[in-house]
Amino acid sequence: MWAPQARLAAHVECVWASRSPAPLAALSPDADPLLPDGAVELVWSGRGLFVRGADTRPHCVGVFPDRTFVVVRFRTGAAADVLGLHGADLTDARVGISLLWGYAEMERLETLLAACPSPRAAADVLEAAVVARVRRMPDPAVTALVANLRAQRSPVRIAALADSLGFSERQLLRRARAALGYGPKMLDRIASSAFAWPRATPRGASPISPLTPVTPINPT
Repeated sequence: MWAPQARLAAHVECVWASRSPAPLAALSPDADPLLPDGAVELVWSGRGLFVRGADTRPHCVGVFPDRTFVVVRFRTGAAADVLGLHGADLTDARVGISLLWGYAEMERLETLLAACPSPRAAADVLEAAVVARVRRMPDPAVTALVANLRAQRSPVRIAALADSLGFSERQLLRRARAALGYGPKMLDRIASSAFAWPRATPRGASPISPLTPVTPINPT
C-alpha cells in the first residue's frame, strides 16, 4: 500500500495492490462478502479497468487465481467529480471505465496497464489518469461530514451535526447524496463499524510489495 502523490492527497486515500494465489475456486458461497466501507475505488484487475462504487450492502467477491489487482482508493466523498459518476449511479456500482471515460480511453489505459512490469508502475498509470481528471477540491460540506463521523464512536443526530456545520439537514442530504451515492444516515451506519476496519482486499488475496514483479497480461 502506498501513499498517493501529494497533488492527489485531497482526493485519494491510498493506492494498494494484492495478488491472489493459485489455484483457487472462482467463487465460494462460503467466502466472506465485501462489506460497505465508505470507499469508492478505481480497480485494475489485470484484465480490465472498472470502478467499485459506494456499497450499501454486502457483495459477494470473486477470487481469480494468480492475478494481481492494483487499486486507487478515493477518500470518502471525493470520487464523484473525478470519475464522472454521481448520486445514485455511485451506489453499489461496478462500472467498466469505458462507460465513464469512453472506449478509446479505456483501450489506451488498459494497454498501458497490461504492459506494466510491476504493480508500482501500474499504480503510476492509474494515478496519472486520476490527476488528469481532478478539476476541483471535494465538496467541503461532505469532507466535514466524513471527518465528524470518523471522530464519533456512536451514532449521531444528523440534524444536530448539519446545524453544527452550518447547513440545514436537507442541504447536507443533497450534497452527501451527490458525492457519496447515499445520505448522511447511511454513512453514519457504515462509519460506526467500517472506518475502524483495515482496507478491504479481494477474498483470498494478500498484500504484496511494491517491488514484486508481475507478468503483463493483455486485456480481453
